[in-house]
Amino acid sequence: MQASSYLYSCTRPAQISSHAHENMSLTLLALRNRGNPRPSDNCIALKEFPVSGSLTLEDLLANRLTFANLLLCLEDGRFIVHFSE
Repeated sequence: MQASSYLYSCTRPAQISSHAHENMSLTLLALRNRGNPRPSDNCIALKEFPVSGSLTLEDLLANRLTFANLLLCLEDGRFIVHFSE
């Protein structure tokens, strides 16, 4: 991503781990409360999701409650994954 034409800027992790998957500068975000909107403001909340070294895109697609809610995570036939820095 850092080498793309979009000029993404990623920070280094605060703590260095011996596990490469824990040293990512981006954090995977998951749907909170299965993607149900908060009653107070009707917003969909996201939460940080711990990444394991074996997590794949197929795993995300199979998890409809956390990542692949068909109403929220597909736009124009594309699977949307959210990250935070």
